[in-house]
Order: sequence, then C-alpha cells, then structure tokens
Amino acid sequence: MSWRIRVRCGICVRPGIERIEEKKMATDFTKGHYNVYSGRGPTAPLIGRIDEDEFVRSNSGELLYRIDGDEVYTAGSGAKYIGDIVETDSSRAMVVDANHTAILTFAPE
Repeated sequence: MSWRIRVRCGICVRPGIERIEEKKMATDFTKGHYNVYSGRGPTAPLIGRIDEDEFVRSNSGELLYRIDGDEVYTAGSGAKYIGDIVETDSSRAMVVDANHTAILTFAPE
C-alpha cells in the first residue's frame, strides 16, 4: 500500500491518521524585517535584508536568495540550493550547508 505524507501547519499527516509527526518550521519571514549577514553575523558583513517576504535583497534591491520553507536557494532562473535554515537563540537563524558551515545569518531588526 502506498501513501503520501502531506505537511499542513507543521504537522505530517497520512490519510486515516490524525498526526504522525510534528515538524518544527522555520521562522515566518513574511512577518518582520531581518538583516542578513554573510557567515556568522552580526560581526560578519551585512549583505542584505528580508522585508516581510521570503527574499534576501541587497541594499540596492538586487535579489540574492530565495527562502522556501526551511531551505534557501540562490535567486534567478538557475537557482541552486545553498543550505537549510537552523533556528538559534535570540530569534536568529543561520543557513548551514551539508558540512554544517554557516553560510548566512538572519537577525531581526
């Protein structure tokens, strides 16, 4: 028997089963403003901002990255996966790659 797992409101569900696994979702970046640093901020260089959407833009408005759930991709038609968002303390989040290297840091204003 095959079945699909669907995610709704951070909970994985299977037909006929109310709840089988809770998943922690990343911060909702459509609410609020965030500074984005290259590497482990805020001592790292400030490269852009998130302004109530799921895109990182440079100070000049150029799209740099796109956020899709807990994953971050480069912007544009040739978008590439760069890492997963990991929640940290103080309402911050970091984007880490497969080697657990911090690529970006998101800090609320």
